[in-house]
Amino acid sequence: METTAVSAVYTGVRRPRPSSLVLGLVRRHRSSYLVMLLATLAASTLSSGWIQAAFSIGHRDGAPPAGQLNAYERLIQAGGEDAARQMAVMAAVICAFISIILVISSVGFLIETRRREYAMFRLAGASPRRVRRLALGEFMVPLAVADLAGSLSGCLLSGAFVKVILDSGIYGVRLAGRPNLAGTLIAFVSLMAACLVGVWFAARRIGSVSPIEALNPSGRTAAKKKIGPVRILLALAGLTGGMVLVLAPVDGMDVETRILTSTACLLTAVAALAPLLVTAVGSVIGLPLQLATRGSGLLARQRARRESRASGAIALPVILMLVIMSGILTLARAGWTSQTVSQYAPVQAEIIVTADADAAGALDRTLVTSPDVDSAVTYRSEDWQVSGPGVDRNSTTILTMVPLRGQTPGARPADTIMPTFIKGSPGDLGPGRVAVTRQWAQNNLEGKEPLGQTLILTGKDDKTQRFTVAAVVDMGPTGQSSQLVMGPESGLQIEPPQAKGLTTLVRLKAGSDPGRASRDLDGRLRQDPTASGARARTRREHMDYDARRSAHVQQGLPRMTAGAAVLASIFLVQSCAIVASERRLQNGRLRDVGVSRLPLAMASIWESAIDVLAATVLAALVMLAVICGTYRQMDTALAGIRIPLPYGYFFGMALVGLAAAMLTSGLYTWISSQPNRSGL
Repeated sequence: METTAVSAVYTGVRRPRPSSLVLGLVRRHRSSYLVMLLATLAASTLSSGWIQAAFSIGHRDGAPPAGQLNAYERLIQAGGEDAARQMAVMAAVICAFISIILVISSVGFLIETRRREYAMFRLAGASPRRVRRLALGEFMVPLAVADLAGSLSGCLLSGAFVKVILDSGIYGVRLAGRPNLAGTLIAFVSLMAACLVGVWFAARRIGSVSPIEALNPSGRTAAKKKIGPVRILLALAGLTGGMVLVLAPVDGMDVETRILTSTACLLTAVAALAPLLVTAVGSVIGLPLQLATRGSGLLARQRARRESRASGAIALPVILMLVIMSGILTLARAGWTSQTVSQYAPVQAEIIVTADADAAGALDRTLVTSPDVDSAVTYRSEDWQVSGPGVDRNSTTILTMVPLRGQTPGARPADTIMPTFIKGSPGDLGPGRVAVTRQWAQNNLEGKEPLGQTLILTGKDDKTQRFTVAAVVDMGPTGQSSQLVMGPESGLQIEPPQAKGLTTLVRLKAGSDPGRASRDLDGRLRQDPTASGARARTRREHMDYDARRSAHVQQGLPRMTAGAAVLASIFLVQSCAIVASERRLQNGRLRDVGVSRLPLAMASIWESAIDVLAATVLAALVMLAVICGTYRQMDTALAGIRIPLPYGYFFGMALVGLAAAMLTSGLYTWISSQPNRSGL
């Protein structure tokens, strides 16, 4: 029987010591404890590793001395450290958040499986308070050991996690991960507090149920999780907020904030109603399995419908894994796409050509000989260190503006694809003169009049040259995000620290077809061996290309969130193993009436599949609502481009979760259903 660990509790002869009761429960459920401790160990290890990586980056561990770097390299190192610090903190927060939520959920679920033992304690005379203390004693020491071991093991991963962040598109930065006591303590305390909170509240729920109800052989009252008023209020608030953000326009809210807020609201609603939603969706999904597999499918569907706590414990890690990781990737890519749309919306160029920095000559020859080109302006992009009186040293991208020469100006002059001059004119950009944007002047000159200010450009090998601000411009018509602009005769005498590339805006003659003209230009540039990396696209094609490029540029985000996905997978496996372990008594009774091991294992496999598929459907509905709201906010009629949504990540993670759940449940049930283990 399940109550063998408490058969001698509170007899008239003597009271057993609390330690003996705790040890009896631990021995009785040692297989469940082993799975839970391994999951807690993994959660604390990953959380500790990311937290210590954030501390290492914040302390600049492994950074080279400033004397070994030139001025530009020092700026790149400082900027890269800031970016790495933000990524590390975000990864640590995500990983710790997932760990805390899943630890609380899994510990609470494991305590729910002890309801019969705790009911026997209550019938033997123990008070609800004493039951809570026994639950704390039962879970505290094993979880503390696993948490401490994992927090210390995270020291071994900090260096690898720092390397993952630096390999995610942060170039020219040298850092190293080192063990940090503060990171270890934060990981240990946060997860230990989560474990104790989960134990305490789950034990309080157990104590609120009468012993007779908890001892109900069907377990229906205890296993069927009720939707209380707090959950209903959370669900209503989350659903209302999410639908408002999805359907109604919200002035002053950018795409990133809208996606983040709507995802959080809808995820809250789904999590609050998970026992009800997973059971309802799982019942529908399980119907074809029941009809196709008969006995095992029927048993799986009935268990999924009746055991809402078990279904919720399996579904919650899947929902968190899919929604959080897909939501973060959607947020980043939608934000990039929104910026691309707003950046190129004012541009009047029909064709945009991109090329490497050394392709300027080939690009000019091709454009001059093209019968469709009316005018063009090439912007050469270079990174410089900029300073000056009252201007802090900063790394700034400077554009050199070169209008196409050798052609008679047509009906579409080049000034329509040049910056708008707020102060000064293009003729003011002579040798030693530079134009700045109004935003740059406001951020760097502290309210001073920009015209006449002196800027010092530091190039390669720390050589410097002085320039005078001669104009203030608006870069809107160019689609470029740079803050400083030079003319073709700038008199620049020093080499830039880093050359980035060329962007050419092309106006076509009246009546020219942009699609045909872009294909002609692109074909001629491809045939020219000196046109390194040159590609010609229509404006809409360039916007679509730039939006799709976000998947490559933002490659660090999947790596950052991979730890959270691994954690969710670990707790998914744990939940499946605990569910299979706690159903050994039911399986033993079925074995006693002649049911073989294979149908029992298949029923466990189908039950896990139903729960994971139900969670996938709920996560897909959340993401679908978020994506619909995103497209409503973006001006798709103007853009005509698509957000590169992370379909591959979503369905790939769903398949991995499905396979892990089915494999764990099937193997554990097959092994635990051996004849000599039935009902033991």
